[in-house]
Amino acid sequence: MVRHGLAFSTVLLAFAALSVQAQTTGAVDVTGKWKFTYKSAGGVGPPSQTFTFQQRGSTVTGSTVFLLAQNGSVEQRPTVDIRNGTMKGDSLTFAIKLTYGGTEAFRLNYAAKVTGNTMRGVQSTPRGERQFTGKRARSSPPDRN
Repeated sequence: MVRHGLAFSTVLLAFAALSVQAQTTGAVDVTGKWKFTYKSAGGVGPPSQTFTFQQRGSTVTGSTVFLLAQNGSVEQRPTVDIRNGTMKGDSLTFAIKLTYGGTEAFRLNYAAKVTGNTMRGVQSTPRGERQFTGKRARSSPPDRN
């Protein structure tokens, strides 16, 4: 009886290990360039923006050149680093912090669901939220799914 219980436990552990391995190898990887296109009420903010992501495990880093839309014109700002980037399953979250004149102006938070070479999500700002769609650039590594 003990021998059968031990064999059954060993089989269960083997299936659990295979399940974890399958989930890990099928994980979404957002490494590469992505173009975000925004939908916003009243056309506030730049209509598009390019992000460059690097992913190692669940940690996502990278940068973007932020475009500031003001008074009908768009001004390019210096490169901004991605902060607190995390990939869990198909969910990506990250933030960028914008500074003006050496002081922090505000933080933009992003949350998206990634499917293949497309992501859809929300950018949250102190002024409200706006939806975006991100498309992986053709020259970026293909999705591993």
